[in-house]
Amino acid sequence: MTPAVAPREVPSPVTTELPAPFIAPVQASVEGVQTAMTECDQAAAKKPFVLHFLVAPIVTTESSRPADLASDQHGAFDLVASKSTLDGLRNKTLTINATPYRFAISDSGTGKTLIWSATNGVSKFTHTDNVAFAKFRVGFDVPGKGPQWSNEYARRASVCYWVNAYFNWK
Repeated sequence: MTPAVAPREVPSPVTTELPAPFIAPVQASVEGVQTAMTECDQAAAKKPFVLHFLVAPIVTTESSRPADLASDQHGAFDLVASKSTLDGLRNKTLTINATPYRFAISDSGTGKTLIWSATNGVSKFTHTDNVAFAKFRVGFDVPGKGPQWSNEYARRASVCYWVNAYFNWK
C-alpha cells in the first residue's frame, strides 16, 4: 500500500525590497536610450539566466499625449512599444520622465514579488534567481495605490526586457 502524499503547499507570497540599481546616467536622447538597450542586450547574452530589465520612463513634451502612441494600457501606466518610444524621442514629442518611480516584478506562479527602491530616469534592473519568475508581470508602485501590474510574460533566457513606461499619474 502506497502512503498518502500530502498536497504540495504553495508558499505564501513574499515581497522583497531591493535597493535601487546604480547605473551611469543615460543621456535623455534617442542615442542614449539606444545605447542603453544595446548594452542591456549584450549583458543578457553574457548572463542568460539572469533576468534583465531596462526601464525607460517617458513623458510627452506637449500638453497632450500623442494619439498615435502605440501602447499596452494598464491603468496607472502604459507600456509603450520600443519603436514608438524611439520615434518619439527622435522627433522630440517624448522625453525621459524624471519623476521618481519604483519598479517591481511578480512571479505569477508563487506570488513572490521584488520591488526596487525609488529611482528616476532610464535604469537597468537585474535579478539572479534562475528558477523563479518563469512567468512574471512587471509593475510600478503607484503613489498611494501600491503596485499596479502588467499582463503576464514568459521568461526567456538571454533577453533584456525593454520596459518603456508612460505613467498616468502626477
